Amino acid sequence: MTAAGSPLGDAGGGLAAALGRLASGYSFTSTVSVGGQVATQATGRWIGGASEFTVTTNAVSITYRTLPPRSWVLQAGKGWVEVNGSVPSGSPLDALKSPNQSSLVKQTSDALELTASYPAAVLGLAGDTPVAVDLVLASDGSLSATYTAPAGSATSVTTIKPDPSQAPIAAPSPS
Repeated sequence: MTAAGSPLGDAGGGLAAALGRLASGYSFTSTVSVGGQVATQATGRWIGGASEFTVTTNAVSITYRTLPPRSWVLQAGKGWVEVNGSVPSGSPLDALKSPNQSSLVKQTSDALELTASYPAAVLGLAGDTPVAVDLVLASDGSLSATYTAPAGSATSVTTIKPDPSQAPIAAPSPS
């Protein structure tokens, strides 16, 4: 079967379709490793423009809840505290929406594998060198994105799974 004949579509169309299916709600895990060791991991969920996620670095975890334009952080012993200033959006889809280019690597009945190129800054990296991201768009609606930082010092793996029936994310109750 050709890429165009697949329910996942061609490279650009397949990516747009996968991101569109996830737009109604998803859960995600994103892991950054340096030298083969996990440096940071973020797990969370997104629905209706709101997100809640936990970032863990060096065995210390911080949980954020964002309902734009407001954000909160969960502090031990204090409960939820509203944040002044910006907090990460919690949506790993944002960075993947607009690749410079994408190309089909492999297609099966269960998945479409692509390589897409993104400006380093879109992925939160320094430098002007475009970054190649390996994307696997599965027929179950899940998406996996893997890339290595241009200097080769860190690898990021993000897995996103559809979760449209999850409970809404609400502003925390005042403490």
